[in-house]
Amino acid sequence: MEQLDEFVSMGFLRKKELDQFRKIVDVQLRFVLIERDAERKMFEFFHNRSQRITRIC
Repeated sequence: MEQLDEFVSMGFLRKKELDQFRKIVDVQLRFVLIERDAERKMFEFFHNRSQRITRIC
């Protein structure tokens, strides 16, 4: 799934095309304790990634 999101961000596929095939199968929760600096870096990474994907779609 992650690779498909990368294809969307590169413009090979449209998000609408993928969404028609996506289906939530199972949701599992997992919690991890990390330092605040590591959490900030992870947040920045995912925020930048979502911004890149949003600009393309």
